[in-house]
Amino acid sequence: MIGFVLWGFPALAKLSSFIYNFGREETTDAGDKVAPAAPIFSSFPTATNKSNIKIEGTAEAKTTLVLSHNGNEQEVAVGENSRFEKELTLLEGENIFVARTRDGAGNEGQSSGKLIIVYDSKPPDITIDEPKSGNTFSEDSITVKGQVSEQATIFINDKTVAVQDDNSFS
Repeated sequence: MIGFVLWGFPALAKLSSFIYNFGREETTDAGDKVAPAAPIFSSFPTATNKSNIKIEGTAEAKTTLVLSHNGNEQEVAVGENSRFEKELTLLEGENIFVARTRDGAGNEGQSSGKLIIVYDSKPPDITIDEPKSGNTFSEDSITVKGQVSEQATIFINDKTVAVQDDNSFS
């Protein structure tokens, strides 16, 4: 009887614990030593005139994305579908984003590549040299010539006009 009490109950307890936990998903990350892969940003414009942008991409499911925006870090949860997204306000000029993921065991993965988005809220200055203001025309088409203060895309009557290296167009 003493042998059963000393060896039987502990053995019975271990056996019942084994049967109870058999087939259950492990809930601890204590043995996890593998860092998650680097996150991948979706494609974005290199420049924009809109101050708000949604940064999104993919990373290992159920990890934490550490997102750096010009050196300021914030955490974003990565969903079970491996997707992340964060609505952010851009700063005037160059905005540099870098991200890395951290799993439940505290393993940090490699950083993503840099994502650089330039926010420019000021429209370029435009000067029309030809035709002069107030001119009248009887022709079906006229030549428009001018200058912009910086490289830009120019539209005249819904048609794109090439801007030269010296910022002139015609």
